[in-house]
Amino acid sequence: MKILVLADSHSKGKNPRNRIDNFHESILLKLEETIDLSKKCDMVIHLGDVWDTPIISNSIVDDWLDRIEEAGIPWYILPANHDMIGGKWETSSFSVLAHAFRRSKIFRKLESMEFEDSIINAYPYYFCCEDDIKENGLKCKKSAKFKIACTHAFITIKPFHPDVLHVQAKDIKNNHDLTLCSHFHFDFDEIIGKTRYLNLNSFGRTSIKEQHQPKVAIVDTVTKEVRIIPLKSAKKVEEIFDLTKYEEGKYSKRNIKEFLDSLRDVNFQSMDIGEQIVKIGKDQNIDQKVIDYLLKKIGK
Repeated sequence: MKILVLADSHSKGKNPRNRIDNFHESILLKLEETIDLSKKCDMVIHLGDVWDTPIISNSIVDDWLDRIEEAGIPWYILPANHDMIGGKWETSSFSVLAHAFRRSKIFRKLESMEFEDSIINAYPYYFCCEDDIKENGLKCKKSAKFKIACTHAFITIKPFHPDVLHVQAKDIKNNHDLTLCSHFHFDFDEIIGKTRYLNLNSFGRTSIKEQHQPKVAIVDTVTKEVRIIPLKSAKKVEEIFDLTKYEEGKYSKRNIKEFLDSLRDVNFQSMDIGEQIVKIGKDQNIDQKVIDYLLKKIGK
């Protein structure tokens, strides 16, 4: 059996910030190439966040479903965080994902499944799922079949910011052969223990930091081969992002970091932190934008 895999398309009608192309049209180009590739496969697995919000224009949804249904290859979707209304995707008839499942016979929720040559286990997103994965692991029954875990959780290879809930792959008890990761928009392809962890990164590229080439993977459950395919239809970074904004952002963050570092040694004489930051910022000739940014963060 051959399975095409993609993740985190975040499709929507409006352009994300700093995108200078037509985001929806660009997504459809990649979708059409993906569908063409899927015609040599038995199914497609989307690892979650097909659409960027749980409520979106029906025309955006139809643009996806019309193309998928015309091709006739079944798509299995892992529910994810951007699908949620009130913490669940299925509790509202207005949820895009619930509507799509009702409308289409081949666009379906991904459930754990067993085939002649493989086992596929589904791990959809829910609040604090990372804690559960760390505690309980990703476990599959013992079998000679090719075992695949499909996850939408913040799984990383390296440590991430301690205030962000995540779980490192090395801390997961896992007996799957292949773990397909999403949610964290970052490329990795690592073997830890006896498990291969693969994250294809964002199909959609909504953030200016996402300067990778979008790709899909085709998993062959007989040969156990995973072929990663960069999408030819994906435009070059400079065609979709205003990269001057990226450089400005890096400069601004560098200034903010330097200013924050300088504050660590300050002996504050007042409980009014905002007032102190304004005073120190002026004393150090800090850009007003940096001061305003910090004051806004403190206010939040």
